[in-house]
Amino acid sequence: MIGYFDRLAEAHAGLEAIVRGAAVLAGCPAGLADPGRRVRVRVTGDGHRDDRGGTPHPDWVTTPLVPDGSSVLWLERGGDRGALDAMILERAAVAARAALDRTRGGRRHPRTRPSSSSSSTPRRRSPRAWAPPAGWACPPPRRPARSRWPTAPRW
Repeated sequence: MIGYFDRLAEAHAGLEAIVRGAAVLAGCPAGLADPGRRVRVRVTGDGHRDDRGGTPHPDWVTTPLVPDGSSVLWLERGGDRGALDAMILERAAVAARAALDRTRGGRRHPRTRPSSSSSSTPRRRSPRAWAPPAGWACPPPRRPARSRWPTAPRW
């Protein structure tokens, strides 16, 4: 089970695959909610996605994905948290955190072009961000020594 979630994380699996793995291994529906990123995934115990339903019930087994507890991963199973449920949630949470960090990083890439709806200041800076560094010499484009065609083709 630990290796399963580790392989999902190494393969850069998405949130749905991670939640599906937790649901199938636990044999009950599982879900993930991250209101800050507007992400909500729920998968039934047989592996089918079903986003019906709201926030996790207080009796269900849950684990937070961030320290403030705004993002949560849960198994729709009431009662005490067994060792198997705890392990499934722990490993799925590690993989889900990695997927969330990878897909929605907090910082924008410095060479990302600003949209047309953004203010004019980032748009003015954008060409400078895409320009080559100062002192960089660009070689002229190479011209092929010989054409493949003896004469220009007439289409």
